[in-house]
Amino acid sequence: MALLGTHIRFALDIKNDFEVKNIDKYISGTVYPDSRYITKIDRKITHCLDVYDKKFFGKDDFKKGWMTHIIYDRIQFDVFNEIFPELFEKFEDEKIFLSPENWAIRTGLKILQDLDDVLKFPIKNYLKSLEYFETPNKEKDELIKEYNQILIDIYQKDKITILDLINMWVVFGIEKEITDKIEEKTIQILSNKNILEKIPLIYPATIKKYKEETTKS
Repeated sequence: MALLGTHIRFALDIKNDFEVKNIDKYISGTVYPDSRYITKIDRKITHCLDVYDKKFFGKDDFKKGWMTHIIYDRIQFDVFNEIFPELFEKFEDEKIFLSPENWAIRTGLKILQDLDDVLKFPIKNYLKSLEYFETPNKEKDELIKEYNQILIDIYQKDKITILDLINMWVVFGIEKEITDKIEEKTIQILSNKNILEKIPLIYPATIKKYKEETTKS
């Protein structure tokens, strides 16, 4: 998953493509898929598509936001491999690919990208949208509210830190061994100037791929 700031930035940048009418539903839908960490709904359900599918979202603004989330996650995965090949070459083997180390590196990149993305638009203006929620997979209301509030509490801060975003994973119930690994890999990336200077390239590269895909379709 990309993090909340990145997902909302992307959703806002492409909202005209989805002819959004209700921004609250749209933004709430944008962050919905990763509520699975709190609700324990299977990822195959919350991330059920990997293509732009009008049959899925139709005129439903919540599902339009949901769709943008899935689109971004998929494209970002490929962009990481293209911009940072040196980080992922050793994970070509499937067993290694599914390793905690691979996930931690990708999450470290997402954390640093998110910190860059939230500087590029007024994210606080859209947090109120998370007061709206839906339960498309019959989740308990209180769990979706809890998830949305976790996000609000983090992103309403005047300055969001790496530790804030690492702690988010802790609150989501990710094992300490893995969150420690995320912190370790994020710090390693911070100390590597060649990698760090490429972080701002991730978002525009993802937007470019999205536009190329939609133009072809």
